[in-house]
Amino acid sequence: MSRTPIGAPAIANAHVCAATQGAFEGACAAGEAGVAGLCLAHAGVDGNARVDGDGTVLGGAAGRGDDGMVRALAASGKVDVNQSVSARGSSALMLASRGGRITCVEALLASDGIDANHANNGDVTALTLASQEGHAEVVRT
Repeated sequence: MSRTPIGAPAIANAHVCAATQGAFEGACAAGEAGVAGLCLAHAGVDGNARVDGDGTVLGGAAGRGDDGMVRALAASGKVDVNQSVSARGSSALMLASRGGRITCVEALLASDGIDANHANNGDVTALTLASQEGHAEVVRT
């Protein structure tokens, strides 16, 4: 009769969670919103986890203009759309605004609970960043 060592299910579950977290982060980086959504449904996946130092998957998607991923992450209810995504305290909306990523800005502004007036550590808002970078379309949004 074989016996399962004490703690083995917890260890196995931790490995599954870590693998699923890695798959989630990889899918987000690759722009695979459907796969990211499947991974995010797993109980052990943290949609707000830090990646690439101090960034987040939502911040990465907003910064590169991946509006499909931004919409999927924001709609999941498992990602804080106002979370700081940089060492400066910037939000995903701020990154999208600074980059002129209008479709991402629109997706984030349509998200439940979004704080459009969030200011980073330098007391700068998304509107200020869009203005400074000359993104008139973002300013009008």
